[in-house]
Amino acid sequence: MAAAHESSDHAASAETSNIGPSGLDTLRDDVVRLSRELVHSDPLPLFGHMVATRDRIYRILEGNQRPQQTADLYFLAGVLCCLLADVSHTFGYYSAALEQTRAAWAYAEIVGHDSMRVWCRAAQSWYAYRDQRPQAAAALARSGQRFAGRNEASKQRLYSMEGTALASMGDVDGALRAFRLAEEARDRMSGLDDFFDEVGGIFTADRARQFHTVSTGMISLGRGEEAGARITLATSWLLRGDVEAAQETLRPVLDIPVNMRSDHMRAMLVEFARVLALPSIRSAALSAELRTSVEDFRIPVLPGGAH
Repeated sequence: MAAAHESSDHAASAETSNIGPSGLDTLRDDVVRLSRELVHSDPLPLFGHMVATRDRIYRILEGNQRPQQTADLYFLAGVLCCLLADVSHTFGYYSAALEQTRAAWAYAEIVGHDSMRVWCRAAQSWYAYRDQRPQAAAALARSGQRFAGRNEASKQRLYSMEGTALASMGDVDGALRAFRLAEEARDRMSGLDDFFDEVGGIFTADRARQFHTVSTGMISLGRGEEAGARITLATSWLLRGDVEAAQETLRPVLDIPVNMRSDHMRAMLVEFARVLALPSIRSAALSAELRTSVEDFRIPVLPGGAH
């Protein structure tokens, strides 16, 4: 009978939980809000809120929950470690950022979350690239690809990062192949991912983020690709709402002598102008000046008998 009572007592304890559905929903909402605010807000005050939310989750995990609730809490803890990594890296705390991604990776392993694994590998690859270790950056991006599965957002992120690393090593063919695979993955993206889309914010696999990564790598390939890469990078700044950064990025292209311009440059600037005309951008102070500069971009006119 004693053994039966012990089994019954343990089962009763296992049925209890120190967090209910409402409390879990509140935590999830807090984490999503922090990720989305980080895109546009001052990260310094958000950092304290991230730590406080993470520590609240740690305290709950010290108690008892149902298995699915525990998995949800580990997922949220992992997301917060990713956010803390991003802020740490922004402020130059590179070792702390790397350590946070390793903690996030551990939580992703616990709950078997491939999209979080991919984000961690992509972040670690970016950190290695910024630390001028392109071989390690490429290897880290490749190591994450086995977790991408059929998730096109994951493939797009990892191929973009691999291409950037290869470009900095001077591997033109490898970089262009990776960038092409990233674009193909982007075109195939459909449906929602609970990490990249539902949490969103800094994790969103948007076109602006891809433009930024790819164009960084393209500029590394050499001057022959630089004009197109700069136009792509300037477009990414526009999509992020930073007209001043777009103007500074585009200035070397606009200064190219007329006889060295190409129709391909002109066509890319036409697409840039379409983004510049979006209602959310065209009202910015520098937009009119930039629009005039783009409209004045002319290509050489060949003699009548040359075409």
